[in-house]
Amino acid sequence: MKKRIIALLFALIICFSAVISASAASSHIFDEGGYLSYEEIAELDSMANRIENLYGYCVMFCIAENVDGSTYDYSEALYNSEADGVNGILITDNRGGEKYSIYLSGDAENVITEQIMDIIWDAYNSNETYFGGISSYYAAVETVLESAVSSSPVTSPVGESDRQEEPVTEFVPVERTLPLVVDNADLLTTEEENALCARLEMLAQEYQMELAVLTVPDLEGKTAEAYADDFYDYNGYGYGENDDGMLVLYKPGEAGNREIHITTHGRGLSAFNDVVCDNIIDSMIDDLKNENYASAFNTYADLGEKYLKPHVSFIWLLMCIVIGMLAGFIIIKSIAGKNKSVRMQTNATAYTRAGSMVVTGSVDNFIGRRVYSTPKPKRDDSDSSGGSQSHTSSSGRSHGGSGRSF
Repeated sequence: MKKRIIALLFALIICFSAVISASAASSHIFDEGGYLSYEEIAELDSMANRIENLYGYCVMFCIAENVDGSTYDYSEALYNSEADGVNGILITDNRGGEKYSIYLSGDAENVITEQIMDIIWDAYNSNETYFGGISSYYAAVETVLESAVSSSPVTSPVGESDRQEEPVTEFVPVERTLPLVVDNADLLTTEEENALCARLEMLAQEYQMELAVLTVPDLEGKTAEAYADDFYDYNGYGYGENDDGMLVLYKPGEAGNREIHITTHGRGLSAFNDVVCDNIIDSMIDDLKNENYASAFNTYADLGEKYLKPHVSFIWLLMCIVIGMLAGFIIIKSIAGKNKSVRMQTNATAYTRAGSMVVTGSVDNFIGRRVYSTPKPKRDDSDSSGGSQSHTSSSGRSHGGSGRSF
């Protein structure tokens, strides 16, 4: 009997310890629905701790199942009860009710503007998995803080003051001096290059987004992603103060050694997510294989413009429907008014005289009802394929995009 009691107490101690460990696994990630594994939470918490140690910002994330009331109020209360520092940011992804909320605390209200909040949310939301999305969110926040905070990190927490951090080299944007088409691999004729460049310049002015083309004979030891990112950043590509745009890099070669990569930045991150980039690449592949380079890059421009064109406003669509219905009503009313041989009847007697209609029986059987409904896809970590992920380039800026060898 004593052995059973001891065993039971031992089991309770283990369970209690496990609960404490699980609940204390992270001070930055709050996963109410259990969508993240313990290992993923630990890795995300490590990223958050690194940001907090370097910049003094408490960066948190909450996956809420169903918040009653305002998601923003929920985020504010959660941050104030759980955050270690005054300066910080908390995103709450509410799976019911309001979609999400971003709460800023302390100096974050001056550093993170509404436009930057949109970029940070897009970095998270463009990924199909919670882990990938939150990782992209942390990368985007760190990029913002690298640009906003002085090059010397903030004072380390108590007990770590003797640890020396490497100084952060701040990226300094430059003005673009190169054209939007740089054909270093010499794949286009002069006429093709000039025509394509003129078209891309026109699109940049019309949509305030730069679309660029780069061909290279060699990647100089870099990956295609790194080469495209660095070329974009250090040569001043992108429209406006946030350098909004997209660049496609192509390196020709033998089958299996060709490389293509699209990099995006600024507003281009949301305008051209990974799915869009993959669609653009898919549409270019055949022409690139057949060395129809002008056709391939004009396809890139065509699809870039297609995804930049504004969608039809709901108000305009509603107005068109109302005008159409009003015009149809007037026309039908006019036609019906000319038909004087028909008079409205108050009962069915006129239609049943002289046995013109005989009802011998009637049956009304209710067979059933079938409802087709397509639920909104749920984001969990069971499938990490696809989606859109942002990453940090050597300049410290956030980029999206996609690429492949073929």
